[in-house]
Amino acid sequence: MIVKCIVCGGCGVVRGELFDPSGKPCPACNGAGKLDVQIPIERLTTCRICEGRGIVADSPFNFGSARVCTTCKGLGKLEIPRILPSQSGSSNESPATTLPRPGRTDYDIAISFAGEDRCVVEPYASELVNRGLKVFYADFAKAELWGADLYETFDAIYRLRARYCVLFISQSYATKVWTNHERRAAQARALIENREYLLPVRLDETRVPGIAPTIGYIDYREVGLASLVHATVEKLRSGGLQVG
Repeated sequence: MIVKCIVCGGCGVVRGELFDPSGKPCPACNGAGKLDVQIPIERLTTCRICEGRGIVADSPFNFGSARVCTTCKGLGKLEIPRILPSQSGSSNESPATTLPRPGRTDYDIAISFAGEDRCVVEPYASELVNRGLKVFYADFAKAELWGADLYETFDAIYRLRARYCVLFISQSYATKVWTNHERRAAQARALIENREYLLPVRLDETRVPGIAPTIGYIDYREVGLASLVHATVEKLRSGGLQVG
């Protein structure tokens, strides 16, 4: 499968403070603009800008005293074939262990799901909306997503614009390109903040890369819709949100 290079966005060259402002071929895709990535098989290489820490000194995304690497977007690694040149040296900056949540969130809950699981997820999203919560559920946001760059939009929503991210984990979820993109964006947020952000809901026994077995989850098969909605409301209340 061919996807756009996450460094140059498909243009083949990069400009800005991290690279020569005159514009040079992207060091990740060597100017090709696209990378051949096998999904979901992941071949990870350490980001040559932040050297795996996920944080650098110069980036437009500022979380207090530390800032997210614009190349790996806080993951500390790049999900691309091993074509990046090695780079020696390291920054003296130490990442903060706990960072504040972004000052503005547009959604109380962002829901990440596979389309095959819509029959379970949509009633859940509807119940939350009926309780007055701000929910990002892609099927309810068609106007917002119409004409948008979905790669950038989903990255911003799942990494920056929600209080919590609920992931409906299933066999379908593990194999979808877009759900993997959403998951990685959410994982970057959880890594940067070093606090609860990912709220996994299991629909079957599928294991998803990056979701540690030690993370507490809810098994939908055991609790059902009403209990899941109640647990979500209680989680938001415990985080300081007033829910009716």
